[in-house]
Amino acid sequence: MQRREPGFDVLDLVGRDCLHPINGRHGVDYIEQMLGHAFERAEAATVTILGDGVAADGGPRLPAPLHAANLLITSYTCLTFYGRAHSQRQSALQWTTTWCPHNDSAAMAGAATGEGKEGACVSKPSHTRCPVGSSSEANYQAFLSSPPPVWFACKWSLSPFGRRKQSPAVVALVPGATMRAMIELHGMRRAEISLGYLASYSQMGRISAACSGGCTCASQTIDAHRPGVRASTWEQSRFELSRSHRSNTACVLRLVLLQASSSGSTRFSVRNLRLRRIETGPSPPNPVS
Repeated sequence: MQRREPGFDVLDLVGRDCLHPINGRHGVDYIEQMLGHAFERAEAATVTILGDGVAADGGPRLPAPLHAANLLITSYTCLTFYGRAHSQRQSALQWTTTWCPHNDSAAMAGAATGEGKEGACVSKPSHTRCPVGSSSEANYQAFLSSPPPVWFACKWSLSPFGRRKQSPAVVALVPGATMRAMIELHGMRRAEISLGYLASYSQMGRISAACSGGCTCASQTIDAHRPGVRASTWEQSRFELSRSHRSNTACVLRLVLLQASSSGSTRFSVRNLRLRRIETGPSPPNPVS
């Protein structure tokens, strides 16, 4: 592209949206060729000795499948916000939703205290149907002009009409949309949560995240706007939580869509949540008198 060779301009690669190869004149062909090249290199690795990559029988050995930094990470409990679990390795997450008057300072104050109080919040149905990918532009625009005020499950991307694809997630569009997700700690005293959310270069908003009930965590604001890269990617926001002492109350993760936005729009999508136990060392022995 930098040399401006024929067949390698923007419309050849990704089309007018500057993002999806399927919209380019040769985008799919180029992706196919790249994958073919990657598979050829992977096959060549099985007959090439890489450094000290020699197996016990003297034959070549493939490099480790994980980065060294990931080898010591303990297993996660994987939870999904969207509908039923997609595999045996995921469990469905139980959550409820309401709409609360959108006051960012109040949302953060409630998050900071961990009280999880709903106050003037109004219960709304969460089974709202979002427009499918084949919906007409009129139906799509009608939905966006009067969106549900709560979090709702949607199988399809809500990107501009004409570029929509399947992208299952739970979405909030109206500031004040509040979700309360119940988290089973299964005896964990301390755990790390990884919240999977969509980040993009336009139309993305912010949420406040806090814990209440049978657990505590430091409240935080998550901003899904990434103006520097013209791409949409799923990212992870990690934070620690601790079980409240002497409490049998369920641990609740509270997500509130905020009015403030660095993109000028308010949209937030979450897909999954991972829970990892943080091992705590044994209690120090009592001092000998």
